[in-house]
Amino acid sequence: MSKSRRLPSKGRDLTEKQKIAIAEEVCKYYKTDQYTLTSCLKKAGIKSTATWYDWLKIDKIKKLYSEAQQFKERIYR
Repeated sequence: MSKSRRLPSKGRDLTEKQKIAIAEEVCKYYKTDQYTLTSCLKKAGIKSTATWYDWLKIDKIKKLYSEAQQFKERIYR
């Protein structure tokens, strides 16, 4: 994770592009089936699952997460 990247925090508005970049990182870890969603969010600097679920309103993030869930399910089986 780049130190120059802005992390989500209360009162800080990230651009959609920044949110997508963070979501890509979350999904990269989540799809390995080695981490819980909460731990993936923490690794990416998201302190609240509510923030994540709010971000799922962005189509690109929703698609990334859905693909990660499907990949994770295939690994599990």
